[in-house]
Amino acid sequence: MTMKPISEPPHKLDPPQYLNIEELYQKTGVRYEKIPESVCDDNEAVERIPSERKYLFHDYMEMDRDTLKDYDKMMKVFYDEHLHEDPEIRLIVSGAGFFEVRSIDDRWVRIHVQKGDLLDLPPGIWHRFVLDDKDYIKMLRLFSETPSWEAEFRTKVENPPARDRYRKAMAAIA
Repeated sequence: MTMKPISEPPHKLDPPQYLNIEELYQKTGVRYEKIPESVCDDNEAVERIPSERKYLFHDYMEMDRDTLKDYDKMMKVFYDEHLHEDPEIRLIVSGAGFFEVRSIDDRWVRIHVQKGDLLDLPPGIWHRFVLDDKDYIKMLRLFSETPSWEAEFRTKVENPPARDRYRKAMAAIA
């Protein structure tokens, strides 16, 4: 699996630059794991993941025009650059999309996620999400603690405390 750094729209570097999984972690702190697609096809197996991995809470998010209320508004919110105080952990059960994250040097890295991809975005990383051209995704959202839906948007605050903690955590990786 490779990750593509991107520039501002049209979201492509020319020529493309690719990161391997270790480089993704070194540059962003994002952890990636591949879960077998056969697990994603087995509802009971998917339901065991949270307890097996000691996550306290989980839910599902399905995104397409038919299932997501206020679809256009919500897709804009997900695409606005933001961060969270808590990790954002997602297993793609079906469909596909793009998590776009800012590296420690503030460059965009585009991660195409699809069935079986498990991403763990660290607290304090600037990111956004968009669907791919199939316009559908179903994700298992995993939480280590009580779910928090609070997002801090970059257009409103440039340097929230979570971002400082992210920088310190990234310095420890280097």
